[in-house]
Amino acid sequence: MLDGKIAIITGAGQGMGRGIALSLADKGANVIAIDINYEAVKNLVSAIKGNNQKALAIKADISVATEVDAAVREVLDYFHHIDILVNNAGLSLLVPTVQMTEEEWDKIMNVNLKGMLFCCQAVGRQMIKKRTGTIINIASVGGHGGIPKMAAYCASKGAIISLTRSLAIEWAEFNIRVNSVSPGMTETSMVQRLRAQSPDVFEQREKMIPLGRAGKIQDVVNLVDFLASQKSNYITGQDIIIDGGLFAIHPGYVGS
Repeated sequence: MLDGKIAIITGAGQGMGRGIALSLADKGANVIAIDINYEAVKNLVSAIKGNNQKALAIKADISVATEVDAAVREVLDYFHHIDILVNNAGLSLLVPTVQMTEEEWDKIMNVNLKGMLFCCQAVGRQMIKKRTGTIINIASVGGHGGIPKMAAYCASKGAIISLTRSLAIEWAEFNIRVNSVSPGMTETSMVQRLRAQSPDVFEQREKMIPLGRAGKIQDVVNLVDFLASQKSNYITGQDIIIDGGLFAIHPGYVGS
């Protein structure tokens, strides 16, 4: 399905990013795994190469424009072009808003929003020259509604959705599709910690989901696979919520 495509995944060292990278490789893509944790992406690349796929591990802090530019140059030196970019790298922080420091706010915004912009710019320049490409930005349901003590995270994810729409319109003439994915409660390491530390809270939140369970990483991976493929070649500028139906509930509804 993606045979020969060149795909960059940021934040690929663990969790959702790792799952996306492995799946795109399984679909035939040559994967570039970028993460600030170099050992993690080296291990990922070893696993991909074990499946006879070409893969490259790059250490980079995406909040630093020069590091993003250097990473993209390395990709172009190795593969010569880029077909797919999955902006997955991100941070979250749980802190009362009145206690949040400027440093904490900037850290979230620098990675989640500014870092994503840097990646879109650096890769977008190459896609514009080639006049084709696919960009998938990982947002969150937090970009659609507030979450207590996560103001910076929610603000950054809402901005990602707006950035996605703007780029989709601006780059449509170059046949570059830009979409975002907004997962709900998904069993990443953060949610797994919640399950272990506060099982009652986890169970209460899970019961609110119409489909009756938290999302799995594979659920998000499946959607990213679709958006990366030609099966979605008429979809751009969209944010797709994947949350088991939670955001479909009318706020005035009270379940039995």
